[in-house]
Amino acid sequence: METLMITFHNASSPDREEEMNNWYNWVHIRDIAGMPGAINAVQRLAADSVQPSSPDQTYKYVTLYEVVDKATCTAGHQAVMGSRKLLISTAFDVSNFTEAYWDIIAQTASFATYADYKGDKAALTVRLTGAVEDVLDDAVLAELAGKPGFVAAHLLRLSDEQQPNSGRDREAATHLLIGQLDDSCLAAESWDAFAAERGLSAFAPLPTIFKPVIDRFKASQAQKSPEWQALTYLSHAIIGVSPDAQAFPTRG
Repeated sequence: METLMITFHNASSPDREEEMNNWYNWVHIRDIAGMPGAINAVQRLAADSVQPSSPDQTYKYVTLYEVVDKATCTAGHQAVMGSRKLLISTAFDVSNFTEAYWDIIAQTASFATYADYKGDKAALTVRLTGAVEDVLDDAVLAELAGKPGFVAAHLLRLSDEQQPNSGRDREAATHLLIGQLDDSCLAAESWDAFAAERGLSAFAPLPTIFKPVIDRFKASQAQKSPEWQALTYLSHAIIGVSPDAQAFPTRG
């Protein structure tokens, strides 16, 4: 079963957004990707200007981590928690984020198959709550994936296995629908029509279209590249003595 670790997040304030993005893109993602045997690939996106009707605007950013093994990923986090290897910039809003494991339970293709496709490389995420699996089966997902703007569709369930310090307590949804898109404008229209036809309002859908900030890259790049290792080492040295750094927040 494929698993994604998904982090929805924001900057701590609008004037620190660039600072947060620089830290997240060049330090944090590398820290997570560098955990051996934990992550296969990473993709980070930001809310698009094109959105479906009634979009969820709670989070401006999302990061999709393709998990190799949940136990290894959790152990990797715990091993570096609170150390220089996992310091968090204060430009990151720790009061308003959620990070959780999501298991893919139905899909039209492997998530990785369309992670590097041509087109917008955007993603639609829809948080849903309720007996979603009674409605969104493989056939219905295939119908959605065939709509204009879509290339693939995946239904995920909030995993029973979570990290002790995850933001699961802030994730009210039971399921997550992810559509991989090649045209955000067409996909927004397609989603509105599809949700109405299928009566998905019963599941309190919270849709957002995100556009790429960093194209998907494989974790092996972070683990093996001398240039990446050098940059990571330098980043840790800088942020480790900076007042704008804090240990990863615990909720234990």
